[in-house]
Amino acid sequence: MRRNFAAHWSNSQCINRLIKRVSHGWRNDAYVLVLIGEVDFRKLYLTQGYSSMLEFCVAVLHFTQDAALKRIQAARKGREFPEIFDAVADGRLHLSAVCELSPHLTVENAAELIAAATHRGKAAIREWLDRRFPAPQLSLAPAQLVEIATEELPGQVAVAGGEPIALLDVPKTQSAPVSYAPAHVVKTDWRDFQIKMRNSKLEYARELASQSIPSGSASLIVDAAMDLFIRHHEKRKFGATTRPQKPRESHRPGYISAHVRRTVWENCGGQCVIVGENGKRCSARKFLEYDHIIPLARGGKSTVENLRLVCRAHNQHAAEQAFGAEFMKKKREEAQAARPQVPDFRDDLIRGLRSLRIGAREALIVVERSGALKCPTIEEAMRTALRCLGPRRQAPSSA
Repeated sequence: MRRNFAAHWSNSQCINRLIKRVSHGWRNDAYVLVLIGEVDFRKLYLTQGYSSMLEFCVAVLHFTQDAALKRIQAARKGREFPEIFDAVADGRLHLSAVCELSPHLTVENAAELIAAATHRGKAAIREWLDRRFPAPQLSLAPAQLVEIATEELPGQVAVAGGEPIALLDVPKTQSAPVSYAPAHVVKTDWRDFQIKMRNSKLEYARELASQSIPSGSASLIVDAAMDLFIRHHEKRKFGATTRPQKPRESHRPGYISAHVRRTVWENCGGQCVIVGENGKRCSARKFLEYDHIIPLARGGKSTVENLRLVCRAHNQHAAEQAFGAEFMKKKREEAQAARPQVPDFRDDLIRGLRSLRIGAREALIVVERSGALKCPTIEEAMRTALRCLGPRRQAPSSA
């Protein structure tokens, strides 16, 4: 397109045509959202060889990951509240506004929230939502929080200040005395990032590996630990071994022997085998599951010929095609109801960590990955989150 095609237009023509083009863009955005919502609802991305709508939007529609996530969230919420599509088409709501409103929208307040967010910026909408939906108070009293934070937890010292610390699993039992020294920084050889761990773990590992790694190099120790980690999970996932035993037939219909798992994994190359209508094979290598081509409920057996490796999304899609979407939905709801209900301390934990001068992003990561959300009480959840943080540097004392 020529950059000076509008140079001969009058001032009024420039203004009017700009407004017209932008209004068309709003309508196009709403149209795209409707189609994204429909493709996502029908799970048509599975038929194209993609395991998620996000992957489809990035690979086929060439959206960035952030842009794709924003549009998918807006499209899903628009299917619940169709007035969102109208507001986007009219230019009253932008995508960021829809995403900000999404967690708070209900049938009762949808009209109110959309009207309040009309022609407002993201910051103004967020400020209004904070007033409209104030955060609940922390269930832990400040005295309790300080008491928990100052307990002598394994690998935990003063939590004020300090730098963000990457998360590492903390064992339930300690093999060596706990050191409360500042964290040791390990710069790995394969990527440019840092891992912080307790000195006690690193020193104990150095002692155990003193003969095989005389230098005590932290990067070599971490690399050796990664080898053990990978070997353990390969054995658990698909029965990897250097000394395979003679295959034995099992009389349990649902049991998949190590030999069968290993053979199927090798045949599939550790990747989902589903091929879409367009000839593209699904590229998913995460959340892989063994799927019976002829289901067990219909007499299928756990043999190499009757098993394939598929991602979780395609496995669910295959089950819905075999037994019906309503039947599978009912089964999932029954399984969800059978799981023990654990109280959700997410908001309380994040506010508690933030009150201890821990950054918002780090607090969110700690809460998600520490296992604190599985704890039965808020006190135990806070201890688990603080334990996951590991050693923290003392905040510099003011002169």
